[in-house]
Formats: sequence, C-alpha cells, structure tokens
Amino acid sequence: MTASPQPDQAYDADRPNTFAQIIGNDGVVRRVTAMLARNRLPNVVFFSGPTGSGKTTMARIVARSKLCKNRQVGQHEPCGTCQNCTKVLNDKTCDIVEY
Repeated sequence: MTASPQPDQAYDADRPNTFAQIIGNDGVVRRVTAMLARNRLPNVVFFSGPTGSGKTTMARIVARSKLCKNRQVGQHEPCGTCQNCTKVLNDKTCDIVEY
C-alpha cells in the first residue's frame, strides 16, 4: 500500500517557481516584478482573490525573490540555487509563515 501525498504536497508539485511560469495574473506580476527590480517592495503586500487564483504561489515567489542572496538590483526572479532559495523551496525556513 502506498501512502497518498499530503494535500499541500499535491499543490506544490504543480506550483510555478518563477514569475515567468505564472499564467493569468499579468497585471499583478508586472507590478510586483517592477517593484522588486527597483528594490522598492513595501514591507507588506496583500494578495486577495478567490480560491485557486494564485495568491499563495505569488506570495511564495515574492518571498523567495526578496530573500534571494544572488538577486541583483534590476532583476526580479529568484536564482533558485542560493541557500535562501533552497530553504524556501524545501519549506525549511522560518522566514515564511503561511496561514
């Protein structure tokens, strides 16, 4: 008998990992990536919308990008390879709390 995946693991398997992979939220992606590229992201960002609209996905990518050690000014995508990016991808950081 095989163990079934936890509910959040099923979602994480298909979750986009970069802004370029996000589909359907062009306006939000454009605004957030512009703020990140200029290093002008506010301390608090609220994402709202119906279930399945990408709020958690967007928040996780924003957090990775903000915490990324290799991201330079003018860039918005997280590198995905530094220690911070790896910890966020593997849910091994206390810097991100999901409610």
